[in-house]
Amino acid sequence: MPDLSNERVFPSKGKVKAVFDPSMKWHLIEDYGIESFTELPDGKLLFEHEYADDDGLLSWMLSMRDKVTVIEPETIRQKLFHITTELTEKYRKESVK
Repeated sequence: MPDLSNERVFPSKGKVKAVFDPSMKWHLIEDYGIESFTELPDGKLLFEHEYADDDGLLSWMLSMRDKVTVIEPETIRQKLFHITTELTEKYRKESVK
């Protein structure tokens, strides 16, 4: 039988480190399990997890809106900045019409 484990089919590209608002606790548990984060003294949630592709990670992070801050990797931070800047410009231009 071929190895169809997640690790084999979707090999890790890297590890993401992000801080989530406490209100996102159940999202993290549902998506990645109770062991996927550490609760910080201020109540925020430190999330560290392997990811397989940038697009999937970016899509997931964007769905969390302003409830997440990516710490690492820098490339994902830059891509999020670029996407949100483009969206800001798009809607700024449309609201002027």
